[in-house]
Order: sequence, then C-alpha cells, then structure tokens
Amino acid sequence: LFKAVVSTQSTGKPRTDSTSMFFSSEDMPHSTGKAQDTTISKGVVQSGDIEAFLVVKINDKEPQRYWCVLRGMVLILYAGNYDKRSKRELPILGYDVLTPQPEDKVDPVSTLKLYHRNMVPWYLTFTNDIEKDRWYEILTKAASL
Repeated sequence: LFKAVVSTQSTGKPRTDSTSMFFSSEDMPHSTGKAQDTTISKGVVQSGDIEAFLVVKINDKEPQRYWCVLRGMVLILYAGNYDKRSKRELPILGYDVLTPQPEDKVDPVSTLKLYHRNMVPWYLTFTNDIEKDRWYEILTKAASL
C-alpha cells in the first residue's frame, strides 16, 4: 500500500488535521502496467496518455516486453515504466490498426497489427480483451487524424 497525505493548510505542509489516503498497487498505473484514462474529443487524443506493458513484435525478431506509451500520434517504447529514454518510436499517423491474419504467425485473439504499406508491421500483444479494446479505439483515432 502507498500512503498519501492531503493537507488543508495553504503552505502545503502536512498538518495534524490532514487526511490520509491509501492506494493499493492496483491504483497506480505505473506500477501495474494498466492503461490510464485517455480522453478522445472530436477525434483528437488528449491528455492522459494511454500506457501499459505490452509484448511487441517488430519484423521477424523475437517479441519483447516494453512499456508502451501513446503520446499524441506517436507510439513510444521504453524498457521500463520509469525509463526516461525511449528504445523506439513509431509515428502512427496513416497506419491501419488490424487484426492479424494466420500468415502473421501471432495470436489474433490477443494481438493488434499496426500496418502501413512499405513499412515493417508492428504487433502489439495484450493481456486481456478490455486492454486490447481500449488500445484499438485510441490507436485507430490517433492513426486516422
């Protein structure tokens, strides 16, 4: 559990009459890999980037686990959720978000394919359907702006 102290004093210092709140690791998106809330308004992805640990396969290389962040129209891959330097970046404008076909040799139930002609496809594998559906909706909006 994590503890946060909320102060009612204008100086920002904790007081004896402050309120303590406890958060489990499930409430902390950076510690669990759960996607944060993202607002889609008028076709524009706005504040509250979506981010999660995903397994990513690029080309015929072995799939690797990355902390993935969609910031605006760029998918950014980090080695971990506290890294400041990205491993790879993919501007997704113009990409199609698809369900993989059998010839892609990935699990079509838990995977999305980012495809652009003349580019190497990227495959994103998710741990559950809810996460996959959220990413599909947001990636589709960001890729078609």
